[in-house]
Amino acid sequence: LLFVPIPRSISTITTVVNCEKSLFSTPKLIKSAAISEMSIFIQKWGKPTKFNMNKEETKLLKEIKSIHDIVIIQADKGGKIVIMNKNDYFNQIEEKLNDLNVYEQVKNDPTTIIKTEINKKVTKMLEQNKITDHNKYDLTSIDDLPKIRGQLKLHKIDTPMRIVTCSRDTITSPISQFIFRIIKELRTTLSGVVYEHLASLDIQDLYTNIPVNKAIDIILKRIGESNKLDNLPFTKIDIKELLILALKNNYFQFNVPSKSLIYQIPCSCKEAYVGQTKLDIDNRMKQHSKAINDNENNSNSEMVKHFQEKKFQCLFDTTYQLVRNFLLRAELIKITSIERA
Repeated sequence: LLFVPIPRSISTITTVVNCEKSLFSTPKLIKSAAISEMSIFIQKWGKPTKFNMNKEETKLLKEIKSIHDIVIIQADKGGKIVIMNKNDYFNQIEEKLNDLNVYEQVKNDPTTIIKTEINKKVTKMLEQNKITDHNKYDLTSIDDLPKIRGQLKLHKIDTPMRIVTCSRDTITSPISQFIFRIIKELRTTLSGVVYEHLASLDIQDLYTNIPVNKAIDIILKRIGESNKLDNLPFTKIDIKELLILALKNNYFQFNVPSKSLIYQIPCSCKEAYVGQTKLDIDNRMKQHSKAINDNENNSNSEMVKHFQEKKFQCLFDTTYQLVRNFLLRAELIKITSIERA
């Protein structure tokens, strides 16, 4: 959307996750130094000195956000902003999803099955020395399913709803990025393309009309005709299996509550608090800090109880760590108290 308000602070979650991900294979000493520098940067530059909204505009924005029976969405084209009744928005999307010739509602969460398939393929490539440990971590570090949203086609008669799939930072996006880096060289093998004419095709729903099998066959055919990938360790079978993982696991969620975040807070006594929350993680950290500062004897806070047991001779590090690894999340999801790190 245009004219988005300047954020009040840098997203700590995004910064921490990206930092940890990029430093996965880095030596511990360098990693600690980098995280320290990042922390200093966030403390110094985390809040902007100027904002693009005055007090009256900020007040109006809060009033709009407090209206719970509307949704504010982006139009499909033209950069327009659309305000819709929330029930109308959900009804229009569900009307499209109820087309059983196109969509099917799965009975069980497919995350575990997809994750198992990805782990099996990635582990095999690691054992064959085709990828590194860092590659494996990157390819298996996310377990979130894509979500969909609706955008109205204001330029069409009756303003139909277009369904948009949001696949960024989801379970198959690392595989998609990885395979794209491999096959992108095939673009240079295209020949005989006429640039003088442009044909524009209007497909009602592009997402459900892509011939996946044909697209995979064309890619494999191009690979067989080219020597661009001869120096890479991957076979045509590897590329085909990666393409199938990326293109055929096209599940998505709609109107599903967000999953709990799993996080760890290390303590100076070498133990760690493991928690889960559906709140904004920064707000949850503020709740922890308040509970510790209040230090009530009858507090239900496991962190406060831990301090009392240790006679306040230790200190929790406020630099929390989000747990994104799928298998580790499964182990920690049931933990609600102090556990040995």
